[in-house]
Amino acid sequence: MSAVRFIAYKGLQNLLLIYPVYTLLFQSSGLKVGHISLLLAIWSVPVVLFEIPSGILSDRWSRKGMLVLSSLLKICCFLFWMLGSTFLFFALGFIAWGLAEAFASGSEEALLYDSLKRDGQEDRFEQVYSRSQAVGSISVGISCFAGGFFVDHFGFSFVLLSSLIVSFLALLLVLGFQEVNLFKENPSTHEDTTWATLSDALHFLVHSPTMFSLAALMIIPLSVSGILDEYDPLIAASYGLGSTAIGLWVGGRYFLEALGSSMATRLHRLGSHAALFLSLLAALLLLSVGWLQSVSLIPLYFLFYLLCSSAAVIQETVLQHQIESQGRSTVHSVVSLATNMHAILVFSLLGLISRVETIILSLGLYMLVSTSLIGFLKRRAFRRKPK
Repeated sequence: MSAVRFIAYKGLQNLLLIYPVYTLLFQSSGLKVGHISLLLAIWSVPVVLFEIPSGILSDRWSRKGMLVLSSLLKICCFLFWMLGSTFLFFALGFIAWGLAEAFASGSEEALLYDSLKRDGQEDRFEQVYSRSQAVGSISVGISCFAGGFFVDHFGFSFVLLSSLIVSFLALLLVLGFQEVNLFKENPSTHEDTTWATLSDALHFLVHSPTMFSLAALMIIPLSVSGILDEYDPLIAASYGLGSTAIGLWVGGRYFLEALGSSMATRLHRLGSHAALFLSLLAALLLLSVGWLQSVSLIPLYFLFYLLCSSAAVIQETVLQHQIESQGRSTVHSVVSLATNMHAILVFSLLGLISRVETIILSLGLYMLVSTSLIGFLKRRAFRRKPK
């Protein structure tokens, strides 16, 4: 699988004009806010339930096969939404989309890393992965900028059709991927059972304080940006911005994330604690924005997303390099499941807060404390290493 094809796939996969307006689609079809919230909850169910099973299947069957299924399911989502504007069809679409997310999670990273490793180029993973993440963020940003415009001028049918076509083009790219699965090709390095695959992944992530702290940084503080992302339009509105300006705000923030991803390789040169340092700095920036609540600090809010995206790429790279005989997709799926469960818990607690400014402050403080504790654990683990 060529790096260029993978990067192009990530770009097309996220170039969906329906992204910023699907809740408006539901609303225009007569659904109430309660029904829309239920739909969003329905989307998360298959993501959580199938995260680990799909990771195990990816390792024991086919990474490319899982990505083909993921792309087909994404197409099915938009087909459902085009066929009927009812709660049932929207729910079926979200179930398909949720399954698509679960099937792709871990399979993409594992296929990319093993493809590079087979050619003796695993050191290029961070470079290729960071570029793919950057291109993906740029595509989401373009979608945010353009989605509302096309809905206003051509309607929801056009936006859905364009998302369907782009998803089909992404599927064509996936069909051109070459299957590479070093885990499956070397059965002598592991027990050939489903439970053993999961057990090895769990043991790998918790067997040492160093690995545990690496995973914990990905699961807890670095996931704060994804949680805050759901409140981003409300945060923009709290500064008095209108709908058009909010679209520019959200799209611009994704471009900052793209820049952060592209800077990951350079920032990783700060050393083995680079991701931890970036997470700590991001937490301080978010805490400052929430505490002072000044318009002049808006650039710090955007810089927070830049630092988090860069740190996330660095941690993913470190994780992939550490995996040896374990199933890559399964390890990644365990981390993703833990991240999703953590997000559900945090969202539940944030439901007790009524002001968006307080949410920013609370998440900044939470990120600062959790990063500091993980840094303390990592430092103790480093000191205990035999010299």
